[in-house]
Amino acid sequence: MSNNEDLERVIADHTKTLERNPGNPEALFERGRAWYRKEEYAKAIADLNDLLKKVDGFAGAWYVRALAYSKEGDYGCAIQDFTNAIANGLEATFLPDCYYNRGRCLYMKRSIGQAISDLSEAIRLDVKHARAYMIRGLAWQLMREFANAISDFSLAIHSDPNLADAYHNRGNALVYLGSFRKAIADFSKAIDIEPDIADSYTSRAVAWKRKGRYSKALADYERALGIDPDSVERNAALAEFLATCPQNRFRDGARALELITKVCERTGYNSADYVSCLAAVHAELGDFKSAVMFQRKAISLSSDEDDKEDMMRYIESYQAGERSFFRPPSWRERWA
Repeated sequence: MSNNEDLERVIADHTKTLERNPGNPEALFERGRAWYRKEEYAKAIADLNDLLKKVDGFAGAWYVRALAYSKEGDYGCAIQDFTNAIANGLEATFLPDCYYNRGRCLYMKRSIGQAISDLSEAIRLDVKHARAYMIRGLAWQLMREFANAISDFSLAIHSDPNLADAYHNRGNALVYLGSFRKAIADFSKAIDIEPDIADSYTSRAVAWKRKGRYSKALADYERALGIDPDSVERNAALAEFLATCPQNRFRDGARALELITKVCERTGYNSADYVSCLAAVHAELGDFKSAVMFQRKAISLSSDEDDKEDMMRYIESYQAGERSFFRPPSWRERWA
């Protein structure tokens, strides 16, 4: 019998109990937990709502409902429920994951200091909690504390050597520090573990690009798009590379136009970055009038004054009949 069949049996059994005895706390909890495991989060929340109206101090119910809220993306309600679970004496066995999950929700809401505090408590309770190290590493990275981030990602890897996300995230932190060779090794390890994750190919492409290894960068951009062909980000990244690579043999303006036009159509021509990329593609094709027009539109869409100032420089270049290229690497970057 499959796990899904087991869960359906549990749900059916407790539904029968609730038909005979509406409001039975144990049946509501077990059915709610089964709904959660089946990824039927709204149904889990509904059962646990009914339970908590009757038994307010049921720590396990607070915890499972918090998990369901977090899966639904309702991080505020999840945080409150995790807090109630802790306050109502959640079993010690579940406390590391409870602090971890509350910390993850706080991270998602960008309450970074509180997130680090909770994740640190999860680690204190379970020194091998790989995912707590990883999310704390992301929190450090958001604060631009890259050395701390790399340390936590390394601890996550030590706790779980098969955690692909930890290698990928450590690679991103290394890119920020300019350690491209080490970053590429981490992205490659993440790909070895999970070969069908597009993000790792995209991130490795960026590192290859920063090192000036354009053929390898192009191959990774293509692989990422092959895995995730509907992603506007991946279509735009490849289009930008094909239009602005400083080496002629890697540019393909016609294909870049096809890719970025699809992106702009899907986003309603409302993204400053994508419309600016469209301008660069038109410049690559020698249509500088369109390049200027789209660059002006991109400026009108931007809300950042510094970005607008930088974007104005491209208008001057296009008016002078100059195409846009990304900066080739310095000799230090080539060897980093």
